[in-house]
Amino acid sequence: MTIEKISGVLLDVADADYLARAVKLLAAFLDAKEGSQPSSRLVDLERRLSRASSDATRSTTGGYVSGAKDSADRDALSAYEFVDTERAANILGCTPGNVRDLARRGRLPAIRSGGRWLYPAAAVVARAERQG
Repeated sequence: MTIEKISGVLLDVADADYLARAVKLLAAFLDAKEGSQPSSRLVDLERRLSRASSDATRSTTGGYVSGAKDSADRDALSAYEFVDTERAANILGCTPGNVRDLARRGRLPAIRSGGRWLYPAAAVVARAERQG
């Protein structure tokens, strides 16, 4: 048996999830910006972090939790961050179609950037907290 030296960074599940979401938001921003695209390395990093985070969550909870609102790190979202439709739906505990409908009716602020709708994270979190 040989012992190998391993170098790297150890993240807990919450940090891995937070970092995966931040990288996904950066990739979405770059994708929405005209003439710019996220690198394959960035996309791969987001995929690996998301997978590791979800695998760790499944192993500690014994499976997936269905119908639960995404409450991780709500307080860490700043007033200057934006979330995409899918992430807003996860925070609000509804479907992406419901999020788009809220924006269409003026009940949730939204901006269109590069063909995608983005929602102020603070407004999404505030709405989720009002819903209970």
